[in-house]
Amino acid sequence: MIDRSRFVGRVLRRAGWLAAGALLAACATPPQGVTVVPPVATDASLRQDLPSASGGARKAPGYLIAVNDEMDIKFPDQPTLNEAVRVRPDGNISLQIVGTLRAEGLTPDALQDEITRRLREQSPGAGIKEYLIRANDELEIKFVYRPELNERQQVRPDGKITLPMVDSVVAEGKTPEQLATELRRLYAKSLRSPDLVVIVRSASAQSYRQGGRNVRVGTEEIEPTVIVRNYAVPQVFVGGEVARPGVMAYRRSLTLMQAIIEAGGNKASAEMASVLVLRKSNAAQPLAIRRNLRADLDAEANATNDIILEPFDVVILPKTVSATIAELLEQAVFNILPPIKNSAFSFLYQVNRTETKFVP
Repeated sequence: MIDRSRFVGRVLRRAGWLAAGALLAACATPPQGVTVVPPVATDASLRQDLPSASGGARKAPGYLIAVNDEMDIKFPDQPTLNEAVRVRPDGNISLQIVGTLRAEGLTPDALQDEITRRLREQSPGAGIKEYLIRANDELEIKFVYRPELNERQQVRPDGKITLPMVDSVVAEGKTPEQLATELRRLYAKSLRSPDLVVIVRSASAQSYRQGGRNVRVGTEEIEPTVIVRNYAVPQVFVGGEVARPGVMAYRRSLTLMQAIIEAGGNKASAEMASVLVLRKSNAAQPLAIRRNLRADLDAEANATNDIILEPFDVVILPKTVSATIAELLEQAVFNILPPIKNSAFSFLYQVNRTETKFVP
């Protein structure tokens, strides 16, 4: 005789799957703010680091920079550019010359490469290099045939210099050659052959003009070094229908099943066919990854849905498949551990602002 309660449960569960499928089909594009990833599309990338059947060692990933990490950005050839920075909650840092760039999710080597690329972009490539005179530059005006008129002056804050016979002349914003041409024209009113040259004895800025852009000297050759001084301790949060929801230390070998077991295991009310992993892939679109762990939980021989977790992943075991991700966060994460909103799991704010459905 068929167990009536089990039969009804199967019917309701199948109805839930059909409703969720209809919901997914009705939405031509996923809501902004979170990317919902079905298992088929992610199996290869999510499982590539699992230990092999032969027991081979999995490839150890490099350290990925996270929010609140403190780093030294050093330039051996340009020490004036050295900076100590902290990764902001939005995952970005700001540097001199380079400006704002993304650091979260990159390895230190990848961040070095990105800074180098940005610096190379500062140089426009081919073109004539010209130095533009600035305030506080020290100039020397030398006459070939009238040395008594030679002058050595510092450009005033208003960008001008004052010379005998011609009075005040604007020097700022001109090349030395342009200023020399201007002075020859002015001195020609009083001198028969005002042959002179303008020499920049001291430059107040280490940059030049090329292709209509200001380029800092040496940016085409400068090589940065990224040193991580202080970093957030990698953690994983497990919540929802588990015995002991909360934060646990992350380790490279930690799988989804292991995290659930270390959180005390799943409750009888947990829907193991719809375990949710929230992962911050980038600031714009965190990932919501659903895994069916029923076969893995029963230790079936062909169970293959377990995945390797990443630092700051959030694992949620829901009761039903009908709740939105935002509702799951409020029920399974924020109500249990409010401080998580101010932690390295800050990307959950973003996910929580969406109305993205929990898609099978």
